[in-house]
Amino acid sequence: MSRFRMAVVGVGALGRHHARLLSEMEDVQLVGVADPNEQQGQAVAKAHGTRWVADYKELLSKVDGLSIVVPTFLHRRIAEEALSRGIPVLVEKPITGTIADAQALCNLADDQAIPLQVGHIERFNPAFLELATRVERPRYLRAERLSPYAFRSTDISAVLDLMIHDLDLILTLVQAPIRRVEAFGVCVVGGLVDIVQARVLFENGSIADLTANRVSPTVSRTLQVWSETGCVTADLQAQTVTAIQPGADLLAGQLPLELAQQPGADIEQLKSEMFTRFLQQQQPTIAPTNALHDELRNFIDSVRTGGSPKVNGRDGLAALSLAKQIESAVESHAWDGHPQGLIGPHAHHPQSTQRSNNNTRAA
Repeated sequence: MSRFRMAVVGVGALGRHHARLLSEMEDVQLVGVADPNEQQGQAVAKAHGTRWVADYKELLSKVDGLSIVVPTFLHRRIAEEALSRGIPVLVEKPITGTIADAQALCNLADDQAIPLQVGHIERFNPAFLELATRVERPRYLRAERLSPYAFRSTDISAVLDLMIHDLDLILTLVQAPIRRVEAFGVCVVGGLVDIVQARVLFENGSIADLTANRVSPTVSRTLQVWSETGCVTADLQAQTVTAIQPGADLLAGQLPLELAQQPGADIEQLKSEMFTRFLQQQQPTIAPTNALHDELRNFIDSVRTGGSPKVNGRDGLAALSLAKQIESAVESHAWDGHPQGLIGPHAHHPQSTQRSNNNTRAA
């Protein structure tokens, strides 16, 4: 089998890892990296035995697939040109900055009958994969994604930068239409929204609460899911899972509270038995993996076999559509509970307060 020819467009903080991993795959030839920053591009190319070009178009006639790791506003332009030439594309999340652009890429990939994969890397996280096997009919989901400010991805909000990972995971688990979205957010650094809290209610009764914060002093990436079979929590950063499910006595109707109310009940004994007799706690062994490697591998395999990638363009579009609903809810959130008060993520800024006061006086 001939080596699969790949190129990476954009070799910044994340793109350089795409280039490194591709260069290490025996059945892949990294034919080049493209980046307008010559010093950065040359350094990555030299490190991985390939060539650098400033213009990605120079590589399009030489590849079997393209990895696009550039700012979001460039996604459609580059992906569209590649897809129109029949070149399969892996584009980093979010798929694009607008729903119209995402729809255009999905339609083009469908017309060309070639893979369009979106870089929702957490779908390849072994902790999520383990959680998904333990969840039946999820009813309540809680996702938290905290990160220090990285001074990158500043062209998109924390919804598209961080939360969209968890939106994709939740949509994958719930598999139901969305009934309503509620959200509020705050701009801290001075650009777009940096902190977001959202609630998504689904038609099947499921509820998801999500937190994204990219100005946090600590890092946290967790997903907790409650279902009829118990509660499963995945630490996506540490790649660990904790599952809690009813024990045999609880399933048989022996309720701890009722037992505690019986005469002579040994409360301390019941306390000690909570996570042995009544609830079972499991922490399965999970083999750590490199999710980015698995994502790239999935893309290459899907191209070679003609199959659909695990996260296709339509999946990316669905996550983006929900993200846009959340962004809209953030922009319209009334901090004072009425439209004459402070509105939106910039409401706490002095100019917003002054504008609100002026509106009140005018009314």
